[in-house]
Amino acid sequence: MGAGTALAQAPKDTLVIGMSQYPSSLHPAIESTVAKVYAMRLGYRPIAGFNDDKKMECFLCTEIPTIANGRAKLVDLPGGKKGMLVRFTLHPKASWGDGTPLTSKDVAFSWALGAKPESGFSRAELFRKITRVEILDAKTFVLHMNKV
Repeated sequence: MGAGTALAQAPKDTLVIGMSQYPSSLHPAIESTVAKVYAMRLGYRPIAGFNDDKKMECFLCTEIPTIANGRAKLVDLPGGKKGMLVRFTLHPKASWGDGTPLTSKDVAFSWALGAKPESGFSRAELFRKITRVEILDAKTFVLHMNKV
């Protein structure tokens, strides 16, 4: 066996990621690819989502809405269908990358954009389940949903 020169290695406090494709865009809702999802998860945070233990967790909110805590409520819709009202409160420190506070108006704007088929959002069905975003104050809003 011969001894060779060791390859340069990254310091142990640096994470190096290799991907076989480039994300086509970093827009969080247009064209879902593995490379983009992987890259986006490093900095993009949804209001709430599943953690590593497969439990719902707030990322930008103060409490997960449930029927038990009164933040989620079943409602009757026309035609005998059931819908749901889901109330979120954004965390007081939730902000955009430049430090501008994240508000209920931002959530309503995102929903209005995503609900339009011509917007190109890859998960448009999620936006269409929401019929309205009711703004209660700068940090609190209610999602009016047409499905349970």
